[in-house]
Amino acid sequence: MDPAVAIAPCPVDPCKNYKARTDTACCAAAGIDRGDAGGIVCCDGRKVICVWKHNYAGITGKAAQLVHDCIYEHEAVHLPETINCTIGQRCTTELKRGGVIWWDTYGSECRAYKREVRCLQRARNKCGDDTFCRSNIRIFLEQAADQRDAYCKWVFFS
Repeated sequence: MDPAVAIAPCPVDPCKNYKARTDTACCAAAGIDRGDAGGIVCCDGRKVICVWKHNYAGITGKAAQLVHDCIYEHEAVHLPETINCTIGQRCTTELKRGGVIWWDTYGSECRAYKREVRCLQRARNKCGDDTFCRSNIRIFLEQAADQRDAYCKWVFFS
């Protein structure tokens, strides 16, 4: 028996003292939003859906929560399509934006904006008689519909 092997210490668990960041902490990392309202972040070996409210400032009350929920739904479409996250590594310190497969960027955005538009249409009804809420939702709905049309015109299967 090799004496070096016989006295080698047990391997140290590299994750023993590691504490993964919360989803909120992952999304709050400086600069990770790149000016977007939402996105998928690869953080500590997992995919995290982020919605950055400061990038759609000026909306308050009921409309702010409804818009948040619809942006979240948009990003949820991308979640299974996101690549480049080191999933399975339980104590990595990785923090970066995830991306979809390059050849399906338009398809992914088309599907996501279709869902966001449907969500915003439902949200408009949830505003009830609140004209400020309906006005804010209308603005986001028009923007999302424009984006949907722009991405979907290049997609044949979605």
